[in-house]
Amino acid sequence: MALSGPERRALREIEELLAAEDPALAGLLRGGGVSRRERVTRWTSRAVVTLAVALLLFGLFLSDAGMVSVGLLMLIALPPALWLAGIVLGGSG
Repeated sequence: MALSGPERRALREIEELLAAEDPALAGLLRGGGVSRRERVTRWTSRAVVTLAVALLLFGLFLSDAGMVSVGLLMLIALPPALWLAGIVLGGSG
């Protein structure tokens, strides 16, 4: 929704008054916080990448049978993990 000229000026004045009164709060509001969804998505992405790297490193040291076992465990664990991530992120599960 677009603001009219007077509305933008009033908003700018409020912002300037806020910045003069409480610069720390104005900085937080200006910067915008990270939402819970973004934090969970970032954490989940990092966890998946870390797990993938760990599996890659384990694959260098494990025998073929061990790697197949780890792969099967991942195939079993991945769908519930994705389902749980969907619930945490507010998706329909």
